[in-house]
Amino acid sequence: MQAKPPRPIPGSIGLFFGGVWGVFGAQALPHGWQAAGIAGAVLVTGY
Repeated sequence: MQAKPPRPIPGSIGLFFGGVWGVFGAQALPHGWQAAGIAGAVLVTGY
């Protein structure tokens, strides 16, 4: 069995980019997109 490769993006960094995405998105989109950006980062990083 092969070992799983390490995650390329730590969860904390994923949350940071998710938050930035949410903040910029919230300026032109409904507020819900900010939470969606953070939630998306959590799902992508699996953290």
